[in-house]
Amino acid sequence: MKVGFFGDSLTEGISGGSFLQVLVREIPQHTLLNFGKGGDTVISLFRRIRSLSFDPLLDLAFIWVGVNDVLVKTSWAYPLLKVLRRQPWAKNPLDFEDHYARLLDSVSRKALRMVAVGPLFIGEDLSNPWNSELRVLSEIIEHVSSSFGAGFIDLQDVFVPLLKGKSLSPYMPKSGARMLLDAVLSRRPKKQEAGASIKDLHFTCDGVHLNHSGAKIAADAFLRVIEKKSEDSVE
Repeated sequence: MKVGFFGDSLTEGISGGSFLQVLVREIPQHTLLNFGKGGDTVISLFRRIRSLSFDPLLDLAFIWVGVNDVLVKTSWAYPLLKVLRRQPWAKNPLDFEDHYARLLDSVSRKALRMVAVGPLFIGEDLSNPWNSELRVLSEIIEHVSSSFGAGFIDLQDVFVPLLKGKSLSPYMPKSGARMLLDAVLSRRPKKQEAGASIKDLHFTCDGVHLNHSGAKIAADAFLRVIEKKSEDSVE
């Protein structure tokens, strides 16, 4: 199968661990295409990929975006960075829903099947207000994706049980510079795990980007869907 992954830095895999690199090793028989770009929001992702075309169409497309539409609110510096990078963000849930529908409509013209993925964390403490906002966006994504006949993966449902019984760190990136520094310090797996441990983080290296442990868990969630879709296509 030819599988496309559309998203932000979590898909691009530049900061922290890459779930896509794990998948490439696990399923070399499939062609996996990475269309992730750091900082992308639901609006900027739609604008960036709408001119892409595939002949033949992708067999399967994953869409994983949304965290930057909330992360932009956590620091005065992020909106400026978004403006400089021409990555406008959804201003409210209705705006997000409208643009997410446009995004799915665009991707539906590029792939035979789609799977939408709910945003994961901004900090591993799920009780913070940013994660509550991400929960709302995840519900919107699930609702909109169903109207397009797309599948849905709720990654919080995958990770939350694994956090039970663990101490939850309040750590989250407060600036782009801090996130960049975390990314530089976490390029090597051992340094990445050590840095996450110092911050008392379990599955991310900075509260947003997956560490190698988190990337493996996310990859397994994607892998289950790919294997199921592959079996269905054979039948």
